[in-house]
Amino acid sequence: MTTTMKKVLLTGGAGFIGSHVADLLLARGCELTVLDNLSFGRREHVPAAARFLQMDLADRPGVFEAFQVGGFDTVVHLAAIHFIPYCNQHPDLACRTNVEGTQNIFDAAQASATVQRLFTASTAAVYPDCAGAIDETVGRAPMDVYGMTKSANEEQAAILARRSDIKVSVGRFFNAVGGRETNPHLVPDILQRIRHSNTIEIGNTSPKRDYIDVRDMATGVLAMLDGNAGPIDTCNIGTGEAYDVVEIAAFLSEIHGSPIQLQPAERLIRKVERQNLQADSHRLQSRYGWKPQHSIRDSLGYAHSWYVNT
Repeated sequence: MTTTMKKVLLTGGAGFIGSHVADLLLARGCELTVLDNLSFGRREHVPAAARFLQMDLADRPGVFEAFQVGGFDTVVHLAAIHFIPYCNQHPDLACRTNVEGTQNIFDAAQASATVQRLFTASTAAVYPDCAGAIDETVGRAPMDVYGMTKSANEEQAAILARRSDIKVSVGRFFNAVGGRETNPHLVPDILQRIRHSNTIEIGNTSPKRDYIDVRDMATGVLAMLDGNAGPIDTCNIGTGEAYDVVEIAAFLSEIHGSPIQLQPAERLIRKVERQNLQADSHRLQSRYGWKPQHSIRDSLGYAHSWYVNT
């Protein structure tokens, strides 16, 4: 089933995942408005065919006005402060943007009387540290400020679904990989640094993560928007496979054509760290017919071409 989406508001559309979602929406012929304050996103990531609003989510009057003028039938809410160390260092700003800002988007969507569907991004960081693949029945137990704000977003989404007729989709994002990343996560950090040296200082190397191609992440978002009959559904968006830092460095060494040496640095070690975050994405696949199309090598190759060759 493909839902008719005509007028779409995409928050965070100047960011990593958002800009890839924007490409897909425009390819469908949607009239797209991107809302982003460019604190982390980049203006050049916003497609020329999209209308752009530079605005902070915490600007409640501005957000409400954007909805009144836009007449949106669909909202894709991806804007947030994502980088876990930054959130831990600036919990006030993370809460203001991720929680207060999200409430402004949800309230404006409900008040608009035009929004029919809304997707909001959550994260694997809402989960506790678990061995093996994690499905959506595992209770939320965030271990950091970012996960806490996203757990709050899920509660906000549930309230929106109860109080409105909007069909709400919640996607728990695992670790996206590819081009246009705007935060210094593991892969872009390594790729930026191998421009200067193949010896990379690193902190924790044993934790395993489910790395999903950003293009597959974007198709997962649209699959939920298309297929969710409401009032609310929550799905993991991941591959079901997990790799540690040593394995990722080995893949990147092959792609780069020269060995990357990891040098342990105690100052970079996170004191609180999950050892495993691996998605069970059966729900997304069975309910919405979605499957990842890109291997880990595809994803890392896309990232490498973006950061090293451009």
